[in-house]
Amino acid sequence: MKIFISLEPYGLTGIIKSNISDLFLPSIQELILNDIIAVIESSYEEGASEIIINDAKEIITPSSLKSIPQGVKIIKGKHKIFYMMEGFDADFDAVLMLGYRARTNTPFAFSPYSFSDKIISIKINNKEVGAFFINSLFAGYFNTPVIFALGDSGLEKEIREYSNDIEVAVVKYGLASSSVVLLSPQDSYNIIRKKCSSAFRKKEMIKPIFVPPPYNLEIRFANQLWADLSMRLPNIERTAPDVVVYREKDYINVYKILLSIFSMLKIIQ
Repeated sequence: MKIFISLEPYGLTGIIKSNISDLFLPSIQELILNDIIAVIESSYEEGASEIIINDAKEIITPSSLKSIPQGVKIIKGKHKIFYMMEGFDADFDAVLMLGYRARTNTPFAFSPYSFSDKIISIKINNKEVGAFFINSLFAGYFNTPVIFALGDSGLEKEIREYSNDIEVAVVKYGLASSSVVLLSPQDSYNIIRKKCSSAFRKKEMIKPIFVPPPYNLEIRFANQLWADLSMRLPNIERTAPDVVVYREKDYINVYKILLSIFSMLKIIQ
């Protein structure tokens, strides 16, 4: 059984806004590894034969690599073509999403976010979405289910809009966008092991997240300038001063347009 893990930092145990810049400190790396190893151990125990981790935000340091269990492959690199889903294809049997956050505008979620603070909202077929749903659709395009997620209570609330079967290990509880109740590393480890194992045991019950085409992608920006610049991309329509729309039948093309816009927003000051 081949497993793909998409790794983000913000939803992991003990990570808060004030220490994101300190991700490479040994004490923070220990917290990160605690979560990753819990997932790897459960995956192997439940029958995984191959595990590939996409370190989407480059949070695993070279010194921490030696703590990753033997046989696990890690995708590194700042500019991945398919970003958080780089390396994924139809050969994988399941996807696990670690450290993800709830979409922007989710109440009582810790650090809700939809790829950029320059974006107010992203909608696909009139439904507001975030990274979890966008990347789950990418996996669903290949008929592969997301069976497990690790994050805060806001992420779990969002996931329940799409599926009651996906297992979610909640390791922090949002009080507001910048305040959170944290669990101890040992409690997180135990919850992750339990939920991840459960996900594998009911894997056949969990359906891929899929939306039939055509797709209507709508992005509302925090500034009209970013909508202006998005009009440079092919087949983008302007529906309001701060809103652009992209209509497409192939979801991979939708995903590419999204990533192209996100990349542009990172460059703009």
